[in-house]
Amino acid sequence: MRYSVVRTRPSRSRRLRHCVLISFLALLLMMLSLSISFYNTRRSVDSLKMKLREDAAGNPLLREGAAQTAWSLLNTENGSLWGYVGGIDSLIEKRVDRAYWGPTMFRSNEGTVNESTVTNVVSERFRNLNMSEAEMKRRYIRHQLVKEVTGCDSLSVPFNPLHDSRCINFMTNSSNWLDVVPIGQNVDQRTIKFRLLFKPLRINASYSVEYPLETFVKVPQKYFVLEAASEVVAFNVDRLLLVNRVPPTGLGCLPLNTLRGSVNKYKHNTSTFKKFLQDSKAENYEQWIEKDLFHFLRRAKHHLRKNGNNQTCVLVSIQLKIADVVHFLETPMRIPYRVFSDTWFDYFDLRANVGELEDGLPTFAHERHYPGVLHLAALAMFDYVIGNMDRSPFKNNFVVGGVANQLVSDNTTLLHPNHPTFVYLDHGSSFRLRRPERNPIAKSHIGFENGKEDTFCLFRGPLLRRIQELTGPSGEITHGNKAKKEAYGAAHNHRSTETLFTHMLRERVPPEVYSVIDSSNLDLVVVRMKELLAMAGRCLSDERIRRTVLFP
Repeated sequence: MRYSVVRTRPSRSRRLRHCVLISFLALLLMMLSLSISFYNTRRSVDSLKMKLREDAAGNPLLREGAAQTAWSLLNTENGSLWGYVGGIDSLIEKRVDRAYWGPTMFRSNEGTVNESTVTNVVSERFRNLNMSEAEMKRRYIRHQLVKEVTGCDSLSVPFNPLHDSRCINFMTNSSNWLDVVPIGQNVDQRTIKFRLLFKPLRINASYSVEYPLETFVKVPQKYFVLEAASEVVAFNVDRLLLVNRVPPTGLGCLPLNTLRGSVNKYKHNTSTFKKFLQDSKAENYEQWIEKDLFHFLRRAKHHLRKNGNNQTCVLVSIQLKIADVVHFLETPMRIPYRVFSDTWFDYFDLRANVGELEDGLPTFAHERHYPGVLHLAALAMFDYVIGNMDRSPFKNNFVVGGVANQLVSDNTTLLHPNHPTFVYLDHGSSFRLRRPERNPIAKSHIGFENGKEDTFCLFRGPLLRRIQELTGPSGEITHGNKAKKEAYGAAHNHRSTETLFTHMLRERVPPEVYSVIDSSNLDLVVVRMKELLAMAGRCLSDERIRRTVLFP
């Protein structure tokens, strides 16, 4: 006898109930995952703050009521020992051969170059350009005229903060915009970027300057959500720290229709990199922009606003393009470096090198790359404060001037005047809710938490003192209009406990940025500042290395 099994299909209503149940369970699991992620993130922030309070109890740089002790420790760098005073630029002047200098210009007391004083145009660097001396002088005068009208100065590094507001107002004013041009992909350009060109600038009744300046525009996108907001905040942190090496950067609102028009206009002339297109499952530039930018913005509407013409626009960073930027490793200040390695961290481990001092200084102070090592130490401090995830000697590390050959000349080329110096660019990967990667200070701090000695003990003294000042309570240190302070305190009832840094940053940063970067991300900036102070305190307490912990 053959038996047959009758298989019945579930009724349609039963199948529907199963689908609803499965969807509900999936939604429940997703909400649970998000809740756990949020809890872990908040717990991470809170634990960092708790650890900081514990460090403060035993550290003279953080302990309440020990200001005099802290200041005495933080004023111990010895300019005569290090061989220079007045900042790293005075060291560069002494150490970098004149072959790497640009034309000579006088600088004002504020640090701004005077283009009309240019001499020595026909330098060794200039001879590598296919250009006449008269043409280069003409371009310098053109730059001076544009600077006087707009406040935008692409030659004076470090930058003059007194010019920032005028320049940013000019760059972010949409009535000055002429065209938006995509920046293509290459092995070093992973993110979506644009260039902003400006309308002719009228100098007087008979003379206008075509294309007076250029800027870089960064946008929020699928894999780099904080790209634009991070650039704006990093610029403002740079100014609060008195570093002044980040170019003027403002927050603009670029109409989506303008961006679409730019993509359609230039899509066939914009270079792409196959690997990056594959990562986004795109076949060409237009698809890449559609997937990673426009589709992302349809879901992330907190990046969007309405402008004065009722157009939907996206919040972007607009940064002044600086003249004569080259890579750090192409200059005479470069360090011996093996790509993708952390061997350069060893320069900052003074305890490990204490037996190798020459004339009381680490051995690198007698090498060609002496300025480069101090630059990397100061840059590591800045990156640790802002939480920059994307820097190394090889990556996003730049100098203005300093290359004697391989110069590319176009109709906008300007040689950086005087000696080369360092400029800080590309901070779109900052202000995350985790520690910076590939940073020697982060590695040192993690080692300390695991019971090891600090491996970073080389700090720029003026920057460390500024950090100490900014981590003080705002109510005790701030000065200015009393009514404004009272109004501010009424609006923010936590004012009595916030730091001077938090207060001043809120005064500087456009409020729209806070809809993109959460306050928890910025709370961690203060945490990392205080971790830096604690680390410096531990290094200064070691008598073997105390004399060389701080450099001018």
